[in-house]
Amino acid sequence: MGQFVSQGVQDFWRWWSHSVTSKGRLPRHDEVEMPPLRRVLTKLWLVEWLEESDSFRYRLAGETINARFGFNLKGVTAAELFTPKTCAAVESAWRQVLAQPAVAYQAGEIYPDGQTILLGERLAVPLLDVATLRPRFVLGVTDHPPGFPEDRQTVNPQEAGDSHLFFPIDAMLP
Repeated sequence: MGQFVSQGVQDFWRWWSHSVTSKGRLPRHDEVEMPPLRRVLTKLWLVEWLEESDSFRYRLAGETINARFGFNLKGVTAAELFTPKTCAAVESAWRQVLAQPAVAYQAGEIYPDGQTILLGERLAVPLLDVATLRPRFVLGVTDHPPGFPEDRQTVNPQEAGDSHLFFPIDAMLP
């Protein structure tokens, strides 16, 4: 990992992987450091796994993410935001990030719910809950950097498949 198109995704990866290797564990959600992530603050999003309902709720989303959806995502569940097909794929990816734990990477088609498919990169990483020290949060960055082709129209955006690649983090830990 580490060969990304987006400088912001590279910065995000550098911060997270350094945090993991220097601490010898996943970072807690209260250990997210904003200065190293300044290039991507508007493109960051954080979801929390809600154990009782086995669903995910947005805890924050940057301005670029909110603008893409047309409203503030804070407090919105994935089921409220996405179509059932997309929600199932997204939540499945997030569950894998937490359960393995793993890093999820996606390049190419992102935001497949609208008529316009945005092309870019997405990286999602697990964060620990402060109280339980178990993976409970997924922090991600979604970027449409220069270097990706222009957005394109599609007849049926719901057919955009789940194109996440998962990388277990066991090898990163001492």
